[in-house]
Amino acid sequence: LNATVFHEWQRYAESAGEWTTEETIPFYIVGGRDGGYRGYSIKSNISPGQWRVNVVTEFGQLIGRVAVSVVEVSEPVPVQVVLR
Repeated sequence: LNATVFHEWQRYAESAGEWTTEETIPFYIVGGRDGGYRGYSIKSNISPGQWRVNVVTEFGQLIGRVAVSVVEVSEPVPVQVVLR
């Protein structure tokens, strides 16, 4: 596989009741392996709220989606690693 994919960082706007794209980050995927493909993007200055990242092809086809809740905390939260 040789393809450009995009991470669409979207935030849920409570007032409008809809998801709005805050940033779209392209990256190139090359090769592959038996377990699939991996890639990541980094978003800075993320505000608290409901977020999701859509993984889409250059043609707009949805490959996958990850949803997260961002909360502000007063102290660092320990990282928990779960091996599966």
